[in-house]
Amino acid sequence: MFQLEEAVLDWSRQLARDASLQREDAEELASHLWDIIEGEMYAGVRPEQAFVHAQARMGGTAMIATEFLRVYEEEYMDFEKQITENREDPAALERLFHEKPQAFTASLERVLDRYPESPVLATWKARLSYAPFLADKRKELGELLVIIGLCVVAAIAVKIPALLGADAFKTDFGAQAAYALNAGFFFMPWVAVYYLVR
Repeated sequence: MFQLEEAVLDWSRQLARDASLQREDAEELASHLWDIIEGEMYAGVRPEQAFVHAQARMGGTAMIATEFLRVYEEEYMDFEKQITENREDPAALERLFHEKPQAFTASLERVLDRYPESPVLATWKARLSYAPFLADKRKELGELLVIIGLCVVAAIAVKIPALLGADAFKTDFGAQAAYALNAGFFFMPWVAVYYLVR
């Protein structure tokens, strides 16, 4: 059985291996892949097909690496220099992080390799790795699947009058009034379940 999360993890690992990218760079590219997958799934495409389409849109690993490094190399080098210069200045590092979080995260690892004794840089590494990217994406995908499931259940609930026959819901205003009079039964329980899950 196809496991979307495992497929994206394998893609990310393969990309890091083939393209010699840092873990943070591969995770950033996996984030773009997730964005495409989620867009496809919102459009009704099955997860396996969404993954294949997203891979095709992202391109091969060699092409991704070349393009990624071309676009970000200059920016990363600048951030490495700024982080190095301000490695003992927490306020300056905070400002740099808020300017461009992705470039900061990718550059920090390289600077920390050169200055492993820096407690400020070590603290930043711990801070940025506390909530891993893929765990957040799993949570988002789980919420998406809950929403889709509750929408399906709500659609089935709307069909209950037709399944039981119009006479069972007939009122002085006609059978169609059953939908208006019982709208809360058809939709509100599922909205409540969604908020309970959240």
